[in-house]
Amino acid sequence: MKYTIETTEKGCVEILTLNNGNQYSKRHTKTDCGSIEEDDEFYEQMRRDGICGEILDKVYDLFDGFIASDFMSVAKLDVY
Repeated sequence: MKYTIETTEKGCVEILTLNNGNQYSKRHTKTDCGSIEEDDEFYEQMRRDGICGEILDKVYDLFDGFIASDFMSVAKLDVY
């Protein structure tokens, strides 16, 4: 499994790649009050693909509670 997050022109994108190659992404767009999530949560995307079991709970707990606006505020400080 691989998890990446990177800034974009309008916000950031999270990408979760499973060992079988399935890839799921969530785009976040900056707003005056934080950010808007443009895509469904990872666990919802995975469930639609037929994935079930404990991995959905773990993905929800670990990745779907992420606060993208916190990442974007730290990324803004990266001037080095």
